[in-house]
Amino acid sequence: MRRSAWFRLVTVVALIPLLAAACGEDDEEADEETTEETEAGEEAEEEAFDGVTLTASDYEFDAPEEIHASTVKVRGVNDGAVAHEFALVKLGDQTSKEFFEQLDTLFASFESGETAPMPDAAFNGAVGVSTVQPGGDPLESEISMSEGNWLLFCTLTDEETEGADEGEGGGGGDGEEPAGRAQEEEEDEGGEEEGGEEEAGLPPHYQLGMFKELTVTGDAEPSPPSGDATVTVVDYSFEGLDDLKAGTQTVVGLNSPDSEQVHHIVVTDFGEGKTDEEAETQFGECLALFFGGGEEEEGGGGGADDSAGRAQEEEEEQQEEGGPDCDNPDVGEIPLVSPGYGVTFDLSLESGHSYVFACFIPDREGGPPHAIAHDMFKAITIA
Repeated sequence: MRRSAWFRLVTVVALIPLLAAACGEDDEEADEETTEETEAGEEAEEEAFDGVTLTASDYEFDAPEEIHASTVKVRGVNDGAVAHEFALVKLGDQTSKEFFEQLDTLFASFESGETAPMPDAAFNGAVGVSTVQPGGDPLESEISMSEGNWLLFCTLTDEETEGADEGEGGGGGDGEEPAGRAQEEEEDEGGEEEGGEEEAGLPPHYQLGMFKELTVTGDAEPSPPSGDATVTVVDYSFEGLDDLKAGTQTVVGLNSPDSEQVHHIVVTDFGEGKTDEEAETQFGECLALFFGGGEEEEGGGGGADDSAGRAQEEEEEQQEEGGPDCDNPDVGEIPLVSPGYGVTFDLSLESGHSYVFACFIPDREGGPPHAIAHDMFKAITIA
């Protein structure tokens, strides 16, 4: 159960030149024709899309300032060198400055293990499009929106770009570092002083100015999007899982209007040969490894990173001793969704496999994630 893989990553397949030539001049002509055909294909695809395109670069958004919707089709495009997401919240009476102050407090609280309250705006309206890696295919989703002032923003850091932690440049190309990583190093020129504290992590992109306010006109209340099946989240359970089938389908992730909390959905594949009860038991054992905490060493813990490191060591030890296998792939997710709002996502399921649906969002007032505090996870085996 890799909590770092909460979304499926898509890569662009390189186009093979249509003409092979023996001399350099012919190669150049082939490259020009391929580029022209690629650009023409992208333009045709864009013209065929009848929704709203949100384009991310490093570190800003290109998006319309006004959207008319009760539900709207959105396409998330990443033209940057690092990964980006497309999170949306309805500000209501909050300013963007007040929202980000609450978000900063929430993220800082993760290091202490005592989660702070969720930002107020998350309960006015929250939807979004998941992460798109640099060079990745655009992601499309139908989302609920309602009349009011909205905020588009990205909470990722450059470290969440594929390959960034392996030193592959994180999508920068030719071994170059992503622009954000270079910017961080330039801003902290001189680095860590001898004997000083350890360097802080890279900042979330909204702290680099990656946000934009939007105006939504239309219905005052959100409407649910449409899809092949609907998974409804109600405090603190999942409904509609029996409607899921083998194959690829467009699933509506809907937070019930009766909910009082915001939720998201993470779908983890536990493979073949398990009953629903066995999959849930294995999931619970993995939760205990990741979130159990254990006794802190004398002098206090080292924060979330140290806890994750200890959890990984405990997981490896338990697996050697016949403990739970927690190396299970996440195959789908939806972002944070407010009560009454919904988003669509494509989900591919295999016959005979058991899947666990879970929510890792804390309550409005903070505290442990729902999967821990309220056993908010449920298994389904696909026929």
